[in-house]
Amino acid sequence: MPPPPYGDGGGSGGGATVGSWDPNEKTSAAGLGDPVTQRFIASGDTVEYMIFFENLSTAAAPAQEVFVTDALPPELDWSTFQLREIAWGDQVLPVAQTQFDAYSTSVQVRDHRPDVNKWWRVDIVFFPGCRFRGSPLGIPYD
Repeated sequence: MPPPPYGDGGGSGGGATVGSWDPNEKTSAAGLGDPVTQRFIASGDTVEYMIFFENLSTAAAPAQEVFVTDALPPELDWSTFQLREIAWGDQVLPVAQTQFDAYSTSVQVRDHRPDVNKWWRVDIVFFPGCRFRGSPLGIPYD
């Protein structure tokens, strides 16, 4: 009989469970009005925001893959949205998105830690107006 496709759950014994943890944060200008209920932005103003993600220094394992998803409101006028840059550590990667369309690229970036001599491949994929509720590509549910 062939083995189960994902193993049999392992045996008994001691061992440590390791994992990564990614404390995410999104920041933006507060806008005008009550910060909880209004946050008005003047017509024509640029609204910039940043999404931060990192593995805690106390994590027992490095993150192997990081997916950054951000559900924007359906009322957003997508013709006014533009992905302009992505930063990795102290490296800023300008994005050459010139029109409202899908964008993807791969770049090599150096690890920002001074004691680590390693390069990372960063795949950037942007789908404006994309909606997904399943996980056909292994991407976590939103």
